[in-house]
Amino acid sequence: MPRSLLAAFLALIAFPTAALAVEATDLAGSWTGTLTHDGDSTAVAFAFAPDTSGRVAIEYTLPILHFDRVMLGAPRLVAQGDSVRIGPFRFAFDRARGVLSGVMPAVFFPVYDVPVVLRRGPVPAAA
Repeated sequence: MPRSLLAAFLALIAFPTAALAVEATDLAGSWTGTLTHDGDSTAVAFAFAPDTSGRVAIEYTLPILHFDRVMLGAPRLVAQGDSVRIGPFRFAFDRARGVLSGVMPAVFFPVYDVPVVLRRGPVPAAA
């Protein structure tokens, strides 16, 4: 086996997720989790629906405020390494654990940094 081919094979084995760029289809579907601040937490969910032009429709659910699948738009997805930007949202995508994590944008919570951790799951019912 040529050295370059062997090196590429060993790199794929050693770092399997490094070779996989985040794509919109990786995020497609419902993601649910919690927003946390000052010891309190509340349910939150997003639904991401990519189209063929590179845009991703975003639906936002926050049951405590009676937001149920609120359409936030369809911005372009920008990915670099494990970092994903979809409009005002910035997430770290942990492919191995199936987790999106980040801090909610200031447009939603202008005074506080509100961490969010999401996993694939059904959108919670509005309160």
